[in-house]
Amino acid sequence: MMNGAVVLIPLAIIRILIPQFLGLNYNQRITAFAPMTDKQKQIYYVYQIVQVFLIAVPFYYNIQWASIWNYLGAILLVAGSILLLIAILDFRQEGLVTSGVYRWSRHPMYVAYYIYYLGAALLMNAWIYAILLVIFIISGHTIVLAEEAWCHETYPEAYKDYCQTTRRYI
Repeated sequence: MMNGAVVLIPLAIIRILIPQFLGLNYNQRITAFAPMTDKQKQIYYVYQIVQVFLIAVPFYYNIQWASIWNYLGAILLVAGSILLLIAILDFRQEGLVTSGVYRWSRHPMYVAYYIYYLGAALLMNAWIYAILLVIFIISGHTIVLAEEAWCHETYPEAYKDYCQTTRRYI
């Protein structure tokens, strides 16, 4: 049995250490959010608060390799980690990113987080974590819509074409 906080190690490596190690100076771009309405800002705060809980909750759980769900969770956590790393590396280019994993999904980082956190919930057998994930996905969708509105304004024709050829999520 090990503490559930180990599920946070890949996230820390991918979001903090790898960009630092590679000298990638785009962390501000990754963490920037599009302009939002007042209602969207309120939902954004919910999104951030839930994310704090998604990071804190694993410290209160243990991982027990007791069922197939735990193993499925480990697979999803690894898959989400790999997708997140690729999406972050693909996001290095300036402007509208439509290559790499962005040619299959307009928001692969969100998809990666959703897969990653679902894997963590299954790995820890933490249903409260799964409930937090549902709230995270719903509030995250509001942020995605704000980002898409900004992209439509910033890259009108290019983003319209991109939306016609690439799905929002998967």
